[in-house]
Amino acid sequence: MGKICIIISPGATGLLVLSLLLLLLNHATAGTTSSTPRSSFGLRSKKLAVSAAVSAPLLFLGKKLLDGPVFRGSPHSMAGKDVLITGGNTGLGKESAIALAALGANVIILVRDEARGKAAVEDIKTASGSALVSLEVCDLADLRSVEGCAAALTGRLRKVDVILNNAGVMAIPTRETTAQGLERQMGINHLGHFALTRLLLPLVEKSGTGRVVTVSATAHL
Repeated sequence: MGKICIIISPGATGLLVLSLLLLLLNHATAGTTSSTPRSSFGLRSKKLAVSAAVSAPLLFLGKKLLDGPVFRGSPHSMAGKDVLITGGNTGLGKESAIALAALGANVIILVRDEARGKAAVEDIKTASGSALVSLEVCDLADLRSVEGCAAALTGRLRKVDVILNNAGVMAIPTRETTAQGLERQMGINHLGHFALTRLLLPLVEKSGTGRVVTVSATAHL
């Protein structure tokens, strides 16, 4: 029986704390009046500098607290495990690919851009010292691409031990849609991953100890 895990990233919490500090700063300076514009500007600049000096260590300490403890144990071998990572060519996905490949897993990164994916595969191989790293093209903004990727993986693998749903976009400045006309952020971050996971569940079930891990953020809480 497989398991589903959700990883909460604390990165957005720092942004929320910063926003609160900026609101407090705005409140503190809103009532400042002066007959001399230059004097008013200088006072506000000093308050801004003080606020920045106070907020920086608070943000640092807050991040350290919310990040939680660092794993210090001896990780188990992942030899013989097949691991899929969406967005494995950059950021957290790439670092996860390096760590899991170093433990002996057969890592397949799912990427939208094949050229960038191939470059990432070579980087991961070099950093992990493992040759068991490859890719499949999967554009989560196009359900036809998701179906094609799932079909290709079904043809390649007997089982899937881990699906790491990591890829995502955030704060797209203008409204964009997926190939099927869905709002792009919802389509990529959620619906594309739901479709991919659903299509690959038969392979996860064949593992016997399969895992589906979904990366999220505290901004969603």
